[in-house]
Amino acid sequence: MTRIDDLELLSSYKDDGDENTGLLDPLTAWRLARAYRGDEHLREVLRIESAVRSAEEQRYLYALYKSDPPKGNLAANPDRIIGEWQGEVWKGSYHMAQGPYGYAVDLTHHGRSTWVRCHEILRANGLHTTVPGEPWHHQAQTVRGPLPGPFPDWWEASEDGPAEWQDQVDPEIDWVGVLAAVAAQGKQVAAEPIRPGSRGPAVRTLQTRLAALGFEPGPADGIAGRQTASAVEAFQLDRGLVPDGIAGKRTWAALWAPEQE
Repeated sequence: MTRIDDLELLSSYKDDGDENTGLLDPLTAWRLARAYRGDEHLREVLRIESAVRSAEEQRYLYALYKSDPPKGNLAANPDRIIGEWQGEVWKGSYHMAQGPYGYAVDLTHHGRSTWVRCHEILRANGLHTTVPGEPWHHQAQTVRGPLPGPFPDWWEASEDGPAEWQDQVDPEIDWVGVLAAVAAQGKQVAAEPIRPGSRGPAVRTLQTRLAALGFEPGPADGIAGRQTASAVEAFQLDRGLVPDGIAGKRTWAALWAPEQE
């Protein structure tokens, strides 16, 4: 199979049809195409929600995120330095094109599967989650080199070889900003609890956190539906809260509290 074959296959699994898969780095494209070819379940449920974006697109998303109040989801500063690879400085986000390619892909199963099941298949094909709390974000390599997994026959590693493969968490995340956003959204939730029909960034944060804790809320689309309410209720039962499916002040605080052994 050639890169053209891989990209042609991936184009048939775009979620909205406008995802820029054509600029995915060759290793990510190959591994993702390999996963689709080898697993019927992925072909049935998994779609590509976001792929490569330009620096201009990244700047636009970052401006939305930094507006007051935030009008978009968490987005990396396009001028933030990720690291250096073979003499080139990588900036912004792994979704943002670094030279000719971007190195991250966001996937979605639209609630038709679970991340536990999908991750098992994707990891076996060398696609790893690198951003804590974002089960949809996958990479085959970072600025430090390729991540563990199969390699195509044409792959040639650099002379230095890949760096350590462990703990390659995406350095692009502004954790101070993340904590500030969680705190600000917590105040919003305290004033106006999240219930079926609620929309916005706080809803997506809720969905993301529930998924990270193992409670499947469906796609993190910022829209609270029945599946999100069911996940909230299951979480509340697990934490000894009133299981009403509504995320208010106490539920929000419990979401971010350390888990008890």
